[in-house]
Amino acid sequence: MPIAETAAATASAATTAAVTTMFNRAIERVESIISGQAKSIGIKALAALQGYSPYLEDTYERVATYKTFANPVKPVSVMDHFVSVEFENRSTKNFNQDDLLHTIIEPSRIVISATAGYGKSMVMRFMALSMYENPRGRIPLFLELRHLNRVTSPNIITFIHSTYRRISDVQIESLKQGLSAGAFVIMLDGFDELNHDIRPIIESQILEISRAYPLCSIIVSGRPDERFNAWREFTTFKIKPMSRSSVTELLKKLDYDRGTTNRFITKINKGLYETHESFLSTPLLAILMLLTFELNANIPDKLHLFYAKAFETLFHKHDALKEQYERSRKSGLQIDEFERIFSVFCLKTYVLEKTEFTKSEILKFLGEALTFEGQSMSAEDYLFDIEEAVCLIMKEGTSYFFVHRSFQEYFTAAFLSNAPESIRDEFVDQVSSRHWDNVLPMLFDMAQTQIEPSWVKRSSDAYLSIVSPTKKDMMRPIFARYSSFTFYRTARDEKDGGEVYFSDANPGPFSKFVTIMRRFYREKFESVGVDVGHLEQYARNNWDSLVCTYENDFEAGGGRKYLLKTVSVESIDDALKDAGIHRIANAEFNTIRRIRKELDEDQEARNAFLNNLFNNKK
Repeated sequence: MPIAETAAATASAATTAAVTTMFNRAIERVESIISGQAKSIGIKALAALQGYSPYLEDTYERVATYKTFANPVKPVSVMDHFVSVEFENRSTKNFNQDDLLHTIIEPSRIVISATAGYGKSMVMRFMALSMYENPRGRIPLFLELRHLNRVTSPNIITFIHSTYRRISDVQIESLKQGLSAGAFVIMLDGFDELNHDIRPIIESQILEISRAYPLCSIIVSGRPDERFNAWREFTTFKIKPMSRSSVTELLKKLDYDRGTTNRFITKINKGLYETHESFLSTPLLAILMLLTFELNANIPDKLHLFYAKAFETLFHKHDALKEQYERSRKSGLQIDEFERIFSVFCLKTYVLEKTEFTKSEILKFLGEALTFEGQSMSAEDYLFDIEEAVCLIMKEGTSYFFVHRSFQEYFTAAFLSNAPESIRDEFVDQVSSRHWDNVLPMLFDMAQTQIEPSWVKRSSDAYLSIVSPTKKDMMRPIFARYSSFTFYRTARDEKDGGEVYFSDANPGPFSKFVTIMRRFYREKFESVGVDVGHLEQYARNNWDSLVCTYENDFEAGGGRKYLLKTVSVESIDDALKDAGIHRIANAEFNTIRRIRKELDEDQEARNAFLNNLFNNKK
């Protein structure tokens, strides 16, 4: 047998043995923590669920490697290249991936949160692989949530079962019994990659799974999202920025030119880390900075300028194996033409919330972008360039993805920065709810002098003409920001009436505007701190007397009953004051009023300068 086939067969046998060991450990754990009929049901279910083994093996092999910008043509081992990650939450300041692995041995509810490029998916892969290679009595079920975007009626449990069972005869009831026995860790990667319209659906399913299967552990990853604060059973762990030593460890593990890497590390240790910590403390940006290091000695401080430099580097850079070799491009386009086409493609797919494509889909979108820019080349040639030559798109199986979604965001902002005022301003209004990405902040940095005289002035004037914290005939800031608040009560225990949880702060007439202003002028607004616990306590104590604008009883999976109430701002005014929400809304009003005044003062100064310039010329 050839060496390659022998190695593959050996690896396959080792993988199969690892899956068998996982199931054995899970059975041992069920035997030790559950008694009576529930134990026998759980063990029987796990025996049936071994029909999942082939897909568990495939999942292991799929998540075990990844590609980096340093060498986009050669997958590398996650375990070999992983750098220790530090987390923080409200109660624990020092926590790493090993602590997290120890935590999920017991039933846990965890959210791993970080902004773009911090390696959330890498952490999730490391956790899954660690449980696979060193079984701890729980079997990881790894699901990339973006796959649910393609499902007509998405359901997490149904999707996991249909994916893992393949052609076996495993029944979904066996999965539910295994979950009830606490045999699994459900790993849901990329909550922020779900389409906006199905997020509430998947959110409710996650919370229901948490309640229905208390013995299981659940880990969800995603960019920061206010809704996580309302997941009372979950603890959010934020990935901390990389330290200088972690950055150098990451760079040393990359498959990249040693000389360039060593010179870059020397520069990091001589002060570059301190001057560019916001970039270097983020794994993705640190790797991109390495690539741009030789071509761009002056590293910009603003995110959009950095991505512009990174794209320039990827367009011209040598391939990962040979220095000073420019990958052959089929399109023959100049960099500005190439960028405009990709920007149109990114804008269209961003608006449609698409980050995953079949080949026919991506060729369709690329064809539309080429037509928009008046280019006659084939979409196939352009696809070759963005995948093979410039490495902005990657292929996995039969699907295509952005190598990182932050590039889609950058090129969307780049297109809009040069778009007509009416198009740009409408876009700002339409995507304000996407608070998890960087399109609006980057767009504002690119086109601040165009956005302020149009959208900011117009929208601020509309707000200030109606809202005031002191004038009785005007709307108070709290009513402009919020229309109502929603709570729900569990009915698990009829004796105490269940627990009350905060669900949503429903937007008021100017909520969208205030949210956008906070994103445009991040440094001018104070951080938001709301005492959700106080609101929940108030709702719990006054549940029967709450004045509702909407009320509903409903039954979720497993026969659990819930009572939901939406209450107006007026009816809980005092509670909102005690929770600090009034103070925040008033502070937002004062900040917006100050920004608007500064814009007039700035415009007067500019006009005076120009008038003096022309008068002096005369």
